[in-house]
Amino acid sequence: VLPISVPGTVDAWFTMHDRFGRLAMDKILAPTISYAKEGFPVSELIAYYWDLSVPSRSKQVGDFINTYTINGKAPKKGEIFKNPDLANTLQLIADQGRDAFYKGEVADKIDAFMKQNGGYLGKEDLAQHKSDWVEPVSVNYRGYDVWELPPNGQGIAALQMLNILE
Repeated sequence: VLPISVPGTVDAWFTMHDRFGRLAMDKILAPTISYAKEGFPVSELIAYYWDLSVPSRSKQVGDFINTYTINGKAPKKGEIFKNPDLANTLQLIADQGRDAFYKGEVADKIDAFMKQNGGYLGKEDLAQHKSDWVEPVSVNYRGYDVWELPPNGQGIAALQMLNILE
């Protein structure tokens, strides 16, 4: 758990919503909450790779087996997979906003997990997080403009590779 950084996705959702959003966040998140709560049939390819990952992932810190398996096994093709914990987390976010994740119950759970498992990420790190609105960077590769986010993400490496290939 040492290399974990502050998850920025939830704040990014709300940052984008502040700029572009027309629907309420609870309406935007409703389909995802429904899939997590009621489940979805697992596709053949996903079932294949999921089955390959269970032996190595089940040894990781946390509750992988209870969260991502059905009776200790990867879901089979067509089997309905549900993730009620994810549904509950997304429902909290839909009801209480970004702070439910960064300052509330979810932050408390992340903080406790990290302390229990020797990680450095804490509730104060979560509370201080704020997404930045940045301008993308691009290269032209064989007539196509390829856009990525600037550092500190990995996108710049893809653009550098395209420039080398060019």
